[in-house]
Amino acid sequence: MRHRVRSAKLGRRTDHQLSLRRNLVFALINEGKITTTLAKAKMVRPIIEKLITLAKKGNADETARARHLANAVSFFTSGQNKRIFVTTNAKVDGKRVKKTTEKPRVVKRLFDEIAPAYSTRPGGYTRIIKLGKRAGDAADMAVISLV
Repeated sequence: MRHRVRSAKLGRRTDHQLSLRRNLVFALINEGKITTTLAKAKMVRPIIEKLITLAKKGNADETARARHLANAVSFFTSGQNKRIFVTTNAKVDGKRVKKTTEKPRVVKRLFDEIAPAYSTRPGGYTRIIKLGKRAGDAADMAVISLV
């Protein structure tokens, strides 16, 4: 039964929702601040908060279990424990070639850089600032950033 179990669907298929969440989490951990719609920012906030709390507990206990849990979170690897690669177009000798590179390891950055920065903070690691309406479709825009 799914009593009171709710997540934002944003008018997308399940696999698209999962990849959208994962990519927003990647971007927020790597960049520290992203501009997106208000609905997407509200969707990402609890995920980031839980991951930072998990990283803080893992650093305090010095256990590999927390890293394993963060790696296993479906937002990072679509339910499979594998690396995620991104394909970009590049020019080599004047010809366009597809270049495949590995996405930065966000779990490593989460545990080594972000969690120690918030070690004394009891919660509330993100801030959402409303920007107003987008010109094209009047969607509410917001900036979500790590505090």
